[in-house]
Amino acid sequence: MYFDTAYLAKLYIVEAGSDEVRSHAANADQLSCLAHGRVELAFMFHRKLREEAIDRHRLAQLWEQVEADERSGMLSWLPLTSQLLEASAQSAINLPAACFLRASDALHLLGAKEYGFREIFSNDTHLLKAAKLFSLKGRNVIG
Repeated sequence: MYFDTAYLAKLYIVEAGSDEVRSHAANADQLSCLAHGRVELAFMFHRKLREEAIDRHRLAQLWEQVEADERSGMLSWLPLTSQLLEASAQSAINLPAACFLRASDALHLLGAKEYGFREIFSNDTHLLKAAKLFSLKGRNVIG
């Protein structure tokens, strides 16, 4: 199952949609995300620190849990290759003018496609809308 970083964050931090995402993730043997998602996740945790939603000790606990999930094989970071970076850049040239898509989301979409996933799980409206342009089904299990 491919989760974008926003969905992964909901596994570790209690926020709107966490219950639904956790329930859905419980059905997966493994959760996958492109490797840049690891950096995004760390900075999402840092944002929670900056916003004073968590303290430094909690941030360290969250990251320890991520690393434990990596070691157990529950969470897999897919390699971000130079070919994938090039394909993502090229996708910007070929997308319809009206398509709103951030670079990081394009990486998630191309990564999911290239690694053989048929679906991508997210609550990002723009990513979900663009998924079909990458021959993926965008799925949101929240609400």
